[in-house]
Amino acid sequence: MSIEFATGVTGYNISITSDTLTDGTPVFMVENPELPGCKAQGYTLDEAIAILASVRENYLAACVRDSVAVPPPGKQTISSDRPIFVV
Repeated sequence: MSIEFATGVTGYNISITSDTLTDGTPVFMVENPELPGCKAQGYTLDEAIAILASVRENYLAACVRDSVAVPPPGKQTISSDRPIFVV
């Protein structure tokens, strides 16, 4: 399963993918597509999103520290196979 939604807090989109580890444990992978490499995973969706928030904060801080342009939040788009939810 893969869905995307735009966060109301940061404006960055979050792509969510669920998967299963080889031992059968379900996991969630989340990422901010506008921020290359800004990804996290967790055993619950809440855990994955909380970890992503920390990763995103560090990502943006590193951009500022290194004088790298901060990618702007993406535009909310809707496609039939990847619905977007605003939270």
